Amino acid sequence: MQNDNYGKLTRAVGFLTDGKWRNTVYIVCKVCRYHKETDCGDFLLFPDRDGSLRLYPVSVIERITCCRLDQSECLMTMSNLIFQEWYAPYLTALRVPEQKCPLICWYHCQNSGS
Repeated sequence: MQNDNYGKLTRAVGFLTDGKWRNTVYIVCKVCRYHKETDCGDFLLFPDRDGSLRLYPVSVIERITCCRLDQSECLMTMSNLIFQEWYAPYLTALRVPEQKCPLICWYHCQNSGS
């Protein structure tokens, strides 16, 4: 992740969560058919200041906040499969290649400014 995007994420996470996860959705990635990439694992979904949804790997959030995220503190938990069903139209619009993880693609897309 570029320093610019890292700084934006640090500010966004601090502003939006204040270390509290009650307004976030924890996405559990236990069942995955994709090749494991850097930062693969569980994800956190939360709205930014404008109300747009932001999706970040839990590992990235934990690095930024320097604390272990407790999924029981989140608004809700869902599987990556349910998440993909709910957001299928958006993921289709992203034109995610079939062999790539749509969650990782969303994460990279939002950080590339696309």
